[in-house]
Amino acid sequence: MGQPHGVAVDATDNIYVADAERGMVVVFDHNGNFVRYVGYYRDEPEYARPTGIAIDPEAGYLYLSDTPRNLVFVLDLNGNVLKRVGRLRDGSGAATTFDEPTDIAVNHGHVFVLDGHGTSVQVLDREGNPLGLGSFVFSRIPDPVMNRDNGLAADHEGNIYVSSFHSSTIRVFSPDGRPLSTVGQPGQTVGQFICPEGLWIDSANRLYVADSGNGRVQVFQLKAAD
Repeated sequence: MGQPHGVAVDATDNIYVADAERGMVVVFDHNGNFVRYVGYYRDEPEYARPTGIAIDPEAGYLYLSDTPRNLVFVLDLNGNVLKRVGRLRDGSGAATTFDEPTDIAVNHGHVFVLDGHGTSVQVLDREGNPLGLGSFVFSRIPDPVMNRDNGLAADHEGNIYVSSFHSSTIRVFSPDGRPLSTVGQPGQTVGQFICPEGLWIDSANRLYVADSGNGRVQVFQLKAAD
């Protein structure tokens, strides 16, 4: 792989990796053996720079953000495009607009897209349609360099977790964007972070944090899963 970025796992533990450099998704089985490419057609990649990726195992949908094209794709797990969400730079496309979408999380039938150079979240339904929850901005400093490595996750209650690469904290929001709490602070001890990036919440409602500056992954038990 050229530049692995986002990672997702389907219901049978196949691993999907968004390769931002090669413009495709690479699929492996649970043992790490290559299975297939997604988005590689006639020796050409179909995406410009795919970054965020998420899977809804119940619906069998794969969601992929193509950052420089300001698009989010809804695909089946074989890689067939079901819907393209977003408006191209020439103004064509759906009414929903993105600005450098970089990460995606799925929970409770909602699709959360980290947008605005890592400064806002848009909320969609499984088919990629905007929900009444709309979108919310959590940072007033839309600096592509400062926020490009922010991460995104959603827990079993639909609360949204955003890692801040710049402030070395994790902020928690309700599904409608109300601030709920902040996790961690800058530092090197347990529960502290330096430039955290990727986030993931598993089926047991455990939060995994890629604590990049400290060269480790930290795991936190959130409210027990029902």
